[in-house]
Amino acid sequence: MMYYYLKKLIICSVIMLCFEQFSAISQDINLPDPQKSGGMPLMEALNNRKSTRDLSDYEISEQVLSDLLWAAYGFNRPQESKRTVPSAYNIQNMKIYVARADGLYLYDAATNKLNLILAEDIRDETGTQDYARDASVNLVYVADMSMMAPAGDRAEFYSIAHAGFISQNVYLFCASFNLGTTVRDLIDRDALGITMLLEDDEDIILAQSVGYPEGYIPPEKEETRYSAKYSLSQNFPNPFNSETQINYILPENAHVCINIYDLKGTKIKTVLNKNQRAGVYNIHWNGTNDKGAGMASGIYFYQIDINNDNNKFTQTRKMLMLK
Repeated sequence: MMYYYLKKLIICSVIMLCFEQFSAISQDINLPDPQKSGGMPLMEALNNRKSTRDLSDYEISEQVLSDLLWAAYGFNRPQESKRTVPSAYNIQNMKIYVARADGLYLYDAATNKLNLILAEDIRDETGTQDYARDASVNLVYVADMSMMAPAGDRAEFYSIAHAGFISQNVYLFCASFNLGTTVRDLIDRDALGITMLLEDDEDIILAQSVGYPEGYIPPEKEETRYSAKYSLSQNFPNPFNSETQINYILPENAHVCINIYDLKGTKIKTVLNKNQRAGVYNIHWNGTNDKGAGMASGIYFYQIDINNDNNKFTQTRKMLMLK
């Protein structure tokens, strides 16, 4: 126990000595207001929900992060102080720490703000798997057990359930907005707790990595909201065997339809037909037609048709499937 407190004291002292040089780089972040509309229908998001461990380190924009954190643990009934997830006895004892390349932050849902805790990159300490250090964001779910007295001997159980509710909201958000995520339990909790300067009654329950899927590289991701151009990228991989990914950019809200055609110009599949808000998106085609039957090897075309009140945009690209 003495070693624990001594190590914590040393870390605190080093942080205080170094804080001035980092403060010009990292500071509290006032997030933009979360956008509470858009996304895909619930059943479609559930169908697309999955764990993705191959994540790139491309930074998630502050708008997307704001939307993500609100979905995870924000106030959807602020006048009643009620959140997007249930809480036993309405205790709301969970804290979400956000580990990014520029530091460790604590999410304040009431002010929609990230409060700086450490001005250093601790992503690799949030899990024992290599992909934790590569993810743009690692969320660490911490339970304040000092608040759980009303739960008695069920305090730990309820805290684990609370973290589960939050992580599932993150999964559904990521499925809806083309992000990858995976929840993790392989954590050196003692070491991470010291690094995060947690109190004795604060317990790390789970961590969750979030980022763009590996191979999906959107250089326009920060400029998407301000770009005046629609864009349809070449599918990846190409040629492909069983599945390929198609990326596209919407500078404004629009109705989007993406169809697959064979060499004769016959439409074989509609892979997307819906309204979407401005953003960077990707969809996948698994080489099947509208009836679910697999298509033969060969050249195919994919075409995007975008319509809104102001603009219309159509673009077609070629791809090759080899089985």
